[in-house]
Amino acid sequence: MKLLKKIRTVDDLDAMAAALRRAGKRTMKAAGCDLYVSDRGHAPGIIAQFLGLYPPATRRYLAGIRSRYGADAITEALKALGKKRALVIGDGILDEYHYCESMGRSSKEPLVVQRYLGEEVFAGGAFAAANHIAELCGKVTLVSVLGDKDRREGFIRGKLGRNVRPRFFTRSGSQTILKKRFIEKYSGSKLFEICHMDKGYVSAREESAILSFLERELPRHDMVLALDFGHGLFTGRIIRLLEKKARFLAVNVQTNSANSGFNMITKYRRADFASITELEARLACHDEYGPTEGVLKSICSAIGSPMMLMTRGKHGSMGYSPRHGFVTAPALAARVVDRVGAGDAFFSYAAPCAAAGLPPDLVSFVGNAAGAIAVQIVCNKEPVRSARLFELISSLLA
Repeated sequence: MKLLKKIRTVDDLDAMAAALRRAGKRTMKAAGCDLYVSDRGHAPGIIAQFLGLYPPATRRYLAGIRSRYGADAITEALKALGKKRALVIGDGILDEYHYCESMGRSSKEPLVVQRYLGEEVFAGGAFAAANHIAELCGKVTLVSVLGDKDRREGFIRGKLGRNVRPRFFTRSGSQTILKKRFIEKYSGSKLFEICHMDKGYVSAREESAILSFLERELPRHDMVLALDFGHGLFTGRIIRLLEKKARFLAVNVQTNSANSGFNMITKYRRADFASITELEARLACHDEYGPTEGVLKSICSAIGSPMMLMTRGKHGSMGYSPRHGFVTAPALAARVVDRVGAGDAFFSYAAPCAAAGLPPDLVSFVGNAAGAIAVQIVCNKEPVRSARLFELISSLLA
């Protein structure tokens, strides 16, 4: 408290920091240690190097990115995206986490009884993606569908970034998509999930309203990011309009428990950039065991995409471009708290980079870095902040 009372100006704060460094240095030397001081926010990178946080292959990969581009050039390229206008269209999802602790086996049924502890609600799916993208692009338009029952529009709007302009359409007789996950509090393990959602496409009337809006808005945006979770928003007519009118179309088509086998990326005939998981790629080309490179190249050719990335979990990502060939990037996450939403964060950061014309190896690096931050955030509690990404890039390439 005495130190805090002495601080009146920025100079006082700098003087106190210098004094603390000197004191720390004397203490460290007395203990037989060396003290390294960073003035560029690269301390995590220094620590990572000394502790061997990443394996040799990852360190060689980072050295290659550093030599080809450098942290400052990458950061400047990302900041330049602030002038761009992006339209995000996709299935918005409310994610509820219900925390429990095990009380043991039921005396009457063959099941484990859980004691309820609390819950959190997050704006996920396209809502979360719009917030990620808004960290890079100056203006973001969000197009999504809410139900007329249990709509929760006020909550959703309150979770969107200031530069996100939402346009919500109403799906009659439905509720806003809600996914409830029950989680063992101590370990963070997900026990089971319940989905509140209707099956089938939006009605013809709802489709017409969405098409009319897109007809006006698509030419006004530099890029369109489609997050197709297979929950009924992306009808054939909406897809064809996106393919025809978008200046730059990036697509992320997901396979999940609600659409398994029915929501393939091959339903798109055009994509300037695409991002899917390895499983989604293998399902789309009906090849479970073939070489990964062959699967990726086959899908890229099928939709005529000039660049496509495949996320591979702990193995990082692989990309293919007819012009640049294959690129691989290792996973950069030092620890994993929650994987939910990490793929959306990867896509949300990688797609604008592709739209800006950045090369595939750099697009992969930025996407993996965003994913590394996302897995340290519980669900979609907050977006991947650009400032945090810039700091991580500087640390990794220090």
